[in-house]
Amino acid sequence: IVIYLNYFLKFLTGPERKQLRVKQGEKRFRFNPRALLRGIIVIYLNVYSADVKGVFSKAIGEDARSFHKDMFSESAAVLSKSLLLSAGGGGQR
Repeated sequence: IVIYLNYFLKFLTGPERKQLRVKQGEKRFRFNPRALLRGIIVIYLNVYSADVKGVFSKAIGEDARSFHKDMFSESAAVLSKSLLLSAGGGGQR
């Protein structure tokens, strides 16, 4: 699960995210990249909170294909700016 989460998080927060701009994307395709980003971060937070042994955290950093140390800070910036997730994790939606 970690490699998939990291892959999509990288795509939503890295330079590739500019490729996700679609005219009327949400209206025509029900595609909302920010809401998808929020959902992925919520999964990370929920699994992390249940990961007593730290296996999940270790696996995140060991994913050489997709993990980058700036993914989470970039995610926080996007979600905070769009008011989709607060620093406490509660979010608006």
